Amino acid sequence: FLYAEQNDVVIVAAAGNRGIGMTQVGAPATIPGVLTVAGLDRQGKASWDSSSEGISIGVAAPAENLVGGLPGGPSRYAEWSGTSAAAPLVSGVAALIRSAYPELTAAQVINRIITTARDSGAPGRDTLYGYGIVDAAAALNSDVPAVAGNPLGTIEEWIRIHRRGETPAADAPAPPPGQSLPDIPEPQVPEA
Repeated sequence: FLYAEQNDVVIVAAAGNRGIGMTQVGAPATIPGVLTVAGLDRQGKASWDSSSEGISIGVAAPAENLVGGLPGGPSRYAEWSGTSAAAPLVSGVAALIRSAYPELTAAQVINRIITTARDSGAPGRDTLYGYGIVDAAAALNSDVPAVAGNPLGTIEEWIRIHRRGETPAADAPAPPPGQSLPDIPEPQVPEA
């Protein structure tokens, strides 16, 4: 994920599905900077079976009764449900944006997707829809101000703070004024 971030790649991840027991979003959809996609039912509401819930959700997309291609020939299709079906729809929107605006950074592509999403659920960002329902036409055609950084965070900063047993490189940025890095004790393994 760090390599992808450093190489200006938009990473899209499925939030997971309650129907298989995932009530909360799990990794890799919890990694800062990743555009996490929740699932919608056929009525455009958060899917009970095909979407989990969490603070890392960026947008929601259709996730039930979709049609997907199968290996083995051009005429093989199956019904497909779940956030694993919703995430490729958002990836496609990111690809369309990159095609139309090749100069945009990954952060700007993500920003375009989340700022043009149609708010749904609780006003503003919430744990079921994120910033709202993805709107491909708005994401492609709206006037969206540029951003300097990924509005969903950065994995590099997360690694710097949370990686145990490593010290930041000498050229790593210092913490913001008035803040210091927490002391993280080495893990203790009990003796048998």
